[in-house]
Amino acid sequence: LVMQVTGAQRALFALKEKYSGIATLLKNHLKDGMSLTPLGDYYPAGDEILLTYDVTGTVIPEGSLPLSKGILVSNAETLYNISLAMDSEPVIEKFLTITGAVDTPVTVKVPIGVMLNDILHHFRIPMEDRVPFIDGVMMGTIADDPRTPIAKTTSGIVILPGNHPVVRKRKRSTDQDIRIIKSACDQCSYCTEYCPRYLLGHRVEPHRIMRDLSLSRENSGYPDYAIGCVECSLCTFFACPEALSTDIIMKKAKKQQEPKERERSRSIHPMREFRKVPAQRLIRRLSLDAFDRTAPFTTCTMKPRTVRVPLTQYTGKPLRSLKKEGDRVSKGDQLALPEEQANGAVIHASITGIITKIEKDTITIEHEA
Repeated sequence: LVMQVTGAQRALFALKEKYSGIATLLKNHLKDGMSLTPLGDYYPAGDEILLTYDVTGTVIPEGSLPLSKGILVSNAETLYNISLAMDSEPVIEKFLTITGAVDTPVTVKVPIGVMLNDILHHFRIPMEDRVPFIDGVMMGTIADDPRTPIAKTTSGIVILPGNHPVVRKRKRSTDQDIRIIKSACDQCSYCTEYCPRYLLGHRVEPHRIMRDLSLSRENSGYPDYAIGCVECSLCTFFACPEALSTDIIMKKAKKQQEPKERERSRSIHPMREFRKVPAQRLIRRLSLDAFDRTAPFTTCTMKPRTVRVPLTQYTGKPLRSLKKEGDRVSKGDQLALPEEQANGAVIHASITGIITKIEKDTITIEHEA
């Protein structure tokens, strides 16, 4: 269907070779113009810029999207939701993996807007001396608020012990990280040499940001080497021999710089294929071996009494609410739209109930008794 709508001549399914069983199932359903591209088990494999090169050999300019080269990248869940949309079914549920320091890792489908504490209570996951990460330990964040809602873009919850080294690292303040960097960075440039975007020829050079921070007395700005950062955190959790939080500083620098399209400053690095970081090696480096378990899909029966549907999605501006407090909504009703000419997607009520609160970033719905 997507091929027909976009006029695409080819559809390439990128799948890691280790998922041989899924590959066999998928091959039985491929049609004309479709093919399967096997990938190695490395991280990060899902970044659309890196994925586009690995699958098609096309380099996307820094600051651009694959669409600029006539390529559309979608993940499996997006395609699934497109198929639902053809039957006029809105996106009101989300596939979610719950793993880490839990008795039974699972993958489930939950209502969008269900809160973290309700999920943990439903699956009987005690949180004493444990810390939840939303969207993984590499690119995700610690959820300090138990009322954190599950959004359309949420992919998983990883629970780690409170004394785990990754937790201790992520709980440091930015000021602490800056002080440590100023005193400990040895200017080795490994953070840049392992950067996936740098290896693709983009002008992303963490070591230049670190050098500027180490040598400057006042943090008045950063050199223009962060805009293309994909925020994969390899510089922090794999490359740096001093275990410095390079990614925190890259994110800080990135926010200060204006996105712009520019061609690569160099060609593909000759060592790129040899510097792809194996997933298993990264897991060992992070001391996550004990939590490397399968999370099979399980039917979820939870029916939350309250949901907080996010108005702010991964990109774009917050959506405009179509409702007011006190309105009754049915599951599937439209709640909010993007402003005219703004990026975004319509969101819908994931449960039937009464809207009890409309905030800048969420709409709260209480299930009727």
